[in-house]
Amino acid sequence: HAIFRDPDTPTSVYQELWQTIKRKKMWHGTIKNRKKDGSMFFTDVTISPLVDFEGNVEKYVAIRHDITNLVEAKERLKQQSRTDALTGIGNRVKLVRDIEK
Repeated sequence: HAIFRDPDTPTSVYQELWQTIKRKKMWHGTIKNRKKDGSMFFTDVTISPLVDFEGNVEKYVAIRHDITNLVEAKERLKQQSRTDALTGIGNRVKLVRDIEK
Protein backbone atom coordinates (compact mmCIF):
# COMPACT_ATOMS: atom_id res chain seq x y z
CA HIS A 1 0.00 0.00 0.00
CA ALA A 2 2.97 2.34 0.28
CA ILE A 3 2.99 2.73 -3.51
CA PHE A 4 -0.38 4.52 -3.56
CA ARG A 5 -0.21 6.01 -0.07
CA ASP A 6 -1.87 9.40 0.28
CA PRO A 7 -0.06 11.82 2.61
CA ASP A 8 -3.42 12.72 4.23
CA THR A 9 -3.79 9.19 5.62
CA PRO A 10 -2.37 9.11 9.15
CA THR A 11 0.58 6.81 9.75
CA SER A 12 -1.41 5.29 12.61
CA VAL A 13 -3.76 3.67 10.07
CA TYR A 14 -0.88 1.76 8.50
CA GLN A 15 0.63 0.92 11.90
CA GLU A 16 -2.67 -0.58 13.03
CA LEU A 17 -2.98 -2.45 9.72
CA TRP A 18 0.45 -4.06 10.12
CA GLN A 19 -0.01 -4.79 13.83
CA THR A 20 -3.27 -6.57 13.04
CA ILE A 21 -2.03 -8.74 10.19
CA LYS A 22 1.22 -9.58 11.99
CA ARG A 23 -0.97 -10.99 14.81
CA LYS A 24 -2.44 -13.27 12.13
CA LYS A 25 -5.75 -11.41 12.15
CA MET A 26 -7.74 -10.03 9.24
CA TRP A 27 -7.74 -6.23 8.77
CA HIS A 28 -10.55 -4.30 7.08
CA GLY A 29 -10.78 -0.59 6.42
CA THR A 30 -11.02 2.28 3.98
CA ILE A 31 -7.84 3.81 2.62
CA LYS A 32 -7.38 7.02 0.66
CA ASN A 33 -4.84 6.56 -2.14
CA ARG A 34 -3.16 8.60 -4.89
CA LYS A 35 -2.84 7.62 -8.53
CA LYS A 36 0.33 8.27 -10.50
CA ASP A 37 -1.28 11.40 -11.95
CA GLY A 38 -1.85 12.73 -8.42
CA SER A 39 -5.63 12.28 -8.32
CA MET A 40 -7.08 10.50 -5.31
CA PHE A 41 -9.19 7.40 -4.99
CA PHE A 42 -10.69 5.49 -2.07
CA THR A 43 -10.57 1.73 -1.58
CA ASP A 44 -12.37 -0.61 0.76
CA VAL A 45 -9.60 -3.04 1.72
CA THR A 46 -9.52 -6.43 3.40
CA ILE A 47 -6.11 -7.98 4.12
CA SER A 48 -5.79 -11.49 5.45
CA PRO A 49 -2.65 -13.43 6.34
CA LEU A 50 -2.29 -16.94 4.93
CA VAL A 51 -0.65 -19.27 7.44
CA ASP A 52 0.97 -22.67 6.95
CA PHE A 53 0.23 -25.79 9.03
CA GLU A 54 2.65 -24.61 11.72
CA GLY A 55 0.92 -21.24 12.07
CA ASN A 56 3.61 -19.20 10.30
CA VAL A 57 2.49 -16.44 7.93
CA GLU A 58 3.38 -17.43 4.37
CA LYS A 59 1.90 -14.41 2.60
CA TYR A 60 -0.85 -11.84 2.72
CA VAL A 61 -3.88 -11.62 0.45
CA ALA A 62 -5.54 -8.27 -0.12
CA ILE A 63 -8.91 -7.60 -1.70
CA ARG A 64 -9.64 -4.01 -2.69
CA HIS A 65 -12.76 -2.39 -4.07
CA ASP A 66 -12.71 1.12 -5.49
CA ILE A 67 -15.36 3.05 -3.56
CA THR A 68 -14.44 6.52 -4.80
CA ASN A 69 -17.89 7.16 -6.29
CA LEU A 70 -19.57 6.18 -3.02
CA VAL A 71 -17.32 8.43 -0.91
CA GLU A 72 -17.78 11.37 -3.29
CA ALA A 73 -21.57 10.90 -3.35
CA LYS A 74 -21.67 10.87 0.47
CA GLU A 75 -19.66 14.10 0.56
CA ARG A 76 -21.99 15.75 -1.98
CA LEU A 77 -25.01 14.77 0.11
CA LYS A 78 -23.37 16.16 3.22
CA GLN A 79 -22.53 19.40 1.42
CA GLN A 80 -26.06 19.72 0.02
CA SER A 81 -27.49 19.42 3.51
CA ARG A 82 -25.50 22.51 4.52
CA THR A 83 -25.55 24.82 1.53
CA ASP A 84 -27.73 25.73 -1.41
CA ALA A 85 -26.32 24.10 -4.56
CA LEU A 86 -26.94 27.21 -6.68
CA THR A 87 -25.78 29.99 -4.36
CA GLY A 88 -23.45 28.18 -1.97
CA ILE A 89 -25.18 29.99 0.91
CA GLY A 90 -26.34 28.09 3.99
CA ASN A 91 -29.74 26.52 3.38
CA ARG A 92 -32.81 25.95 5.54
CA VAL A 93 -31.50 22.63 6.90
CA LYS A 94 -28.29 24.33 8.02
CA LEU A 95 -30.27 27.15 9.63
CA VAL A 96 -32.42 24.72 11.60
CA ARG A 97 -29.33 22.78 12.77
CA ASP A 98 -27.58 26.01 13.76
CA ILE A 99 -30.63 27.11 15.74
CA GLU A 100 -30.76 23.72 17.52
CA LYS A 101 -27.12 24.12 18.54
